Amino acid sequence: MDYSKALILGLLASDGGFRQYNSTYFELSRNKKKKYKRTKNVRIIEFTNTNLVLIKKLRSLLKNCYGYYPNIGVATTGVYRLPVTKSSIIDDILSNIVLGNNSWRVPNNILHSDKVELKKGFVSGFFDGDGSVDISKSGTPRIRITSTNLKGLTEIRKLLSDLNIKSSFRGPYLREFRRPEFVIYVPKCGINNFIYNIKSFHSKKKARFRRIKSNMPGIHTS
Repeated sequence: MDYSKALILGLLASDGGFRQYNSTYFELSRNKKKKYKRTKNVRIIEFTNTNLVLIKKLRSLLKNCYGYYPNIGVATTGVYRLPVTKSSIIDDILSNIVLGNNSWRVPNNILHSDKVELKKGFVSGFFDGDGSVDISKSGTPRIRITSTNLKGLTEIRKLLSDLNIKSSFRGPYLREFRRPEFVIYVPKCGINNFIYNIKSFHSKKKARFRRIKSNMPGIHTS
């Protein structure tokens, strides 16, 4: 496990999913006179996001870690999709993490590791998928990480604590026909450490980080 793989797992925990199903198809005999009905099990891990820069970053990480370079798909809604269909890679990813909005957890080999780079990598990936950063009209920076997964988000907050990043927990926020949401809020006194330790590869969030750095005297830069 290294920073890049922890980053992959964090991204997939936020906006990744796993599914498997049986696919039926017909195969011609050698003499092409008969058709045979075949069934195969299909497994796929897919990462979806509206930010193409982030999609390309994950594809680059997959190439560096696994030598795998999948094609990028795009839906009519403008959502980009990055599928992983190679069995050996799927097996390796699923041996580290269970995927699903309400199923994911921080992998134990990251949560209980003494390697801070692994914790930084996972939080960076998850933040780029399910986090937000903006600046209020008064000029106050705001960083939040949102999820419907209370147990998983509690583990994210533990990672932040291990990195000496102050945070508070808010929620649940109830919405009609939806699961309750929980939010990790990083107060102004924790913004400095967050930006210093947590990298963003999402083009818009990265730009906001730069703006915050330029507007906050004494903030660390990296």
